Amino acid sequence: MSFSRFSSYKDSGVAWLGEVPEHWNIKPLYGTVVERADSNEGMIENNLLSLSYGRIVSKDINSNDGLLPESFETYQISSAWRHRFSSNRPAE
Repeated sequence: MSFSRFSSYKDSGVAWLGEVPEHWNIKPLYGTVVERADSNEGMIENNLLSLSYGRIVSKDINSNDGLLPESFETYQISSAWRHRFSSNRPAE
C-alpha cells in the first residue's frame, strides 16, 4: 500500500514516531479522547481484563485463579476509547 506524501513535515517530538505532516496537531492522548465508564450491572459483559505487571491480560471469568470478587456487576465495562470531537460517535 502506498500513500501520497505531504508537502512538509515536522518532528513529532516522539522518538519512535519520527516526523509527522506539518499540519497535524500534536497533543497528549488524554487531551483528545474520553473513556466510557459503564458498570457491568446485570452481567452485560463477561470479558475480564486484568492489569498484570504493566500489561493488560484477558482472564477467564469462570476460573478460580487469583483473587476474585463475589460479583463482577460492580466492575466497569471497558470499551474502545473514542475521539471527543468525532462526528461518527456511536449512540450512547
